[in-house]
Amino acid sequence: MTENLTLEEASAAQVLFDQCTFVDKDFLDQRFWLVAIFGSAISSISIVENAFLFAVFITSKHHRNSHSLYLLLLAFFDVFMSVSYVMLMSMKVFHQYTESIYLKNLWISYVAPMMAMSHIAMTASSFLIVFATVERYCITKASSYVEFLQSNRKCIALVGVLLGVISKGTIVFELKAEHNPSCIGAMNEFFLTVTDLVRNNRYYIVWRFWYRNLITILLPFFVLMAMNAQIVNELRKQAYDPLTAHFVDHQRQATHAKQRKARIRSATRTLVLVVLTYLLSNVLNVIITIWEHIDATTLFVDYTQFYVISVDAVSLLTIVACALRLPIYAGCQPLLRAEMWNFMKQLLKGHARKVLDRRTTLYDHSASAPSTGSTVLSSR
Repeated sequence: MTENLTLEEASAAQVLFDQCTFVDKDFLDQRFWLVAIFGSAISSISIVENAFLFAVFITSKHHRNSHSLYLLLLAFFDVFMSVSYVMLMSMKVFHQYTESIYLKNLWISYVAPMMAMSHIAMTASSFLIVFATVERYCITKASSYVEFLQSNRKCIALVGVLLGVISKGTIVFELKAEHNPSCIGAMNEFFLTVTDLVRNNRYYIVWRFWYRNLITILLPFFVLMAMNAQIVNELRKQAYDPLTAHFVDHQRQATHAKQRKARIRSATRTLVLVVLTYLLSNVLNVIITIWEHIDATTLFVDYTQFYVISVDAVSLLTIVACALRLPIYAGCQPLLRAEMWNFMKQLLKGHARKVLDRRTTLYDHSASAPSTGSTVLSSR
């Protein structure tokens, strides 16, 4: 009898020990190199690039009052996303890889608010890209809505930010850290769980599962895919339409008109590439989201490895898209490239006051003048 009790106690103690020290090591080596090493490097590049872009845009009155406002806010949220990637994804994999109790407890202490901020930034960025694309589409089509979209640009951008806050801000109330008194000093002394707001709340499932997935993931993806295709098609027609070519030839003497059209095309190509990188970085996320709706059991059970790696890849692709913003802007817009280069030289020379006192740019104000028959914004 005593021996049986001893064996049972030993078995219970072993179970408790395993529970307190358990670390998820599935595909940990691959995830360490993919997330903690490569992902952190890309995030660092993205942080530097987008902080630089934000400084370029925010210190210029023209950028704050033009179509570049969307790019300004996008750079701001890209910095947030890149920092969040390191603190959430990289730190999680790193504490699992090293089995560090201190790093695990540190990660647990900030994961809920940091995750909320990260998702707010991602959702706000999606809506900002959608609104910027709508405006650019209307400009390309010479729509009568251009004037309304331009004159209300700040309010429209604010709506995009508020949609991100409303859609994902409640994440901070959905997760909480709990303490396991049986595991004091062990790896799993603190663990992450969902709150009563989420647990057994059928109404909240509609919000979390249907609204968030459909409105913040699927809708922006397919809207941008359709509108981007329309913009590309319109650019192609303008480039090869004989009437357009004749008009351009006829206007060769009108230097400002020619420059204005060139800048409009450059701004449009820039946004097309930004949208394209967004679509490519989110296509896997859309596949996973649809698969979860159709057959979650098969995805989680039969394709566990694919799901685990895909979740990491979705986050990494988002950061890669953030890091590609600056090369896209510099490659598509010569004037903006020159302005960034001048801005960088002033910073390297230590002329911080001159940089902060900037009130004009290399922007040609004639480029924003309305063209015949429509109001056109020539954002660089």
